[in-house]
Amino acid sequence: MKKFCFLFLIICGLMVFCLQDCQARQKLNLADLENKYNAVIGVYAVDMENGKKICYKPD
Repeated sequence: MKKFCFLFLIICGLMVFCLQDCQARQKLNLADLENKYNAVIGVYAVDMENGKKICYKPD
């Protein structure tokens, strides 16, 4: 049981790390596009299943 709990915590930690890394890369890519084309990009999305919102300069 202890091994299972330890493995579960490791997997959860890796998932959180990967999600944060992915979001950071997306923000960096949007900022790169803004700089390259001298433009402003705004994104607002809602996951209809869980209500989670993702935004980048939504105004």
